[in-house]
Amino acid sequence: MDYIKIEDIPEEFVGLANFMGIDKFIEFCNEYGGIAIYFPSKKTLLRNGRNREIIKMYNGKNIKDLARAFEISEVQVRNIIRTSGKCIN
Repeated sequence: MDYIKIEDIPEEFVGLANFMGIDKFIEFCNEYGGIAIYFPSKKTLLRNGRNREIIKMYNGKNIKDLARAFEISEVQVRNIIRTSGKCIN
């Protein structure tokens, strides 16, 4: 689509088009144009990974150690474990 130029893209999307490249941006618009899309923040992505690690490392007796290691409260560790469906001792 050589006839679509960067100046044809609405201003609020120019940064994304530059990041992706105009051809990929056009493909993206073709696939997702007209719908609202939420992109998670990096903080959310990191939190999900952290929670998986906590669940994996939990041994039934190490809530305090996990809280210290991940710099969160023991209550947060308990909530993460409880949400996973694991039993808390």
